[in-house]
Amino acid sequence: MIVAMSVVTTMAMPPMLRWGLSRVPLRKDERARLEREEFEAKGFVPNLERLLLAVDESPNGRFASRLAGLISGQRRLPITVLPLQKVEPSKAKPTTDAEDGPAAVAKAAAERTRDSDDDETPFAPADVTVRIPDKPAEEAVKAEATKGYDLLFLGLENTQKKGGGFHADVARVASAFDGPLALVVANKALLERAGECPPNILVPVTGTEVSRRAAEVAIALGRACSASVTALYVSSRTANGSSRRRPLRSRRQQQAILKDIVEIADRYDYRIKTAMRTNVAPDTAIATTAKRGGYELIVMGVNRRGGDSLDFGDTAAGVLEKAESSILYLAG
Repeated sequence: MIVAMSVVTTMAMPPMLRWGLSRVPLRKDERARLEREEFEAKGFVPNLERLLLAVDESPNGRFASRLAGLISGQRRLPITVLPLQKVEPSKAKPTTDAEDGPAAVAKAAAERTRDSDDDETPFAPADVTVRIPDKPAEEAVKAEATKGYDLLFLGLENTQKKGGGFHADVARVASAFDGPLALVVANKALLERAGECPPNILVPVTGTEVSRRAAEVAIALGRACSASVTALYVSSRTANGSSRRRPLRSRRQQQAILKDIVEIADRYDYRIKTAMRTNVAPDTAIATTAKRGGYELIVMGVNRRGGDSLDFGDTAAGVLEKAESSILYLAG
C-alpha cells in the first residue's frame, strides 16, 4: 500500500506542479528573460560559436580580421586564423603574429570590445588560434571547415577581377566552405584614414532571412564600434526604369520590414536609423545613399547562386561595381 501511494504521488506531482505554476503571474524580469531567450534561439549572431578567418596580409585581409574580431569580442567567440599566403610547408611560420598581422588585428579588436551583457566587465580575453596551411587555400579551408565553424570571414587582396565580378581566388576559397560566408571587399582609400571601426554603417533590408542576418551583424558591429547604423529599404523599379503601377509591397508592408529591424536592434539595446528609397534600382539606391551619407561600410545580405563563379545576384554585383564604400557580403 505504501509503495502504491508513493507511485501515485510521484506520478501526480509533476502535472499538479505545472498546473499550479501556470497560474502564477510572471515577474517582469522573468518575462523579459524568456522573451530574450526566445529571440536568441531564432537569431543569427547569438547562435555563433566559432569563427573561421581565412585571410592574407593585404589591407583587405586585415580589415576582414578587424571585423571578425569585433564580432568575436562581444560574445567571446574563438577564432581560428588561416593565413592564405603562398608558403612552402617546411618554411611556414606564423607571420600573423606580427603586430599588424591578421591574427594580431583580430585579437586586438576582440579584446577592445566589451562583453555584450555587461559594459562594466573588463575586456574579454580573445581566443585566437593560428593554423598555418600546408596545402592550397581552398583545400586548407575545406579541411579546416570539417572541424565545425558557424561563419567564415574571407578577405583576400585579389577580390575583384578586371571585367567585373569576383576574382577566381575568392570563388575557389568561398566554394570550399558550405556554411555562412562573410566576404569582405575593403575600399583601400577609405581604409587609409579609417580607425579601428567604421563610424557609419549602411545595411540594405528586404524582409528576407539573409537581410535580417545582415542587420544583426551590422548592429553587432555598430554596438562594438559605437557606430551609427542605418537600415535602408529600397522599393525597386522595373528593368526599363519605369515605376510600377502596383508596387510589389504596399507602404504598410515596407514600414513593417523596417519596424522588424528596429525591433531587432531594440533587443540588443541599440538604436538604429531607418531610410527608404522608392522607384529606383536597388544597386543604385544603395551606392548613392552610401556615398551621400558618408557610410564607410555596407553590410549586405545575399544568397549564393549556382555555377562555377561566385555570384550573389545582380544587385550585389551592381553594388560591387558602383559603391565607393567597403562592403561586407553576408551569404547564407
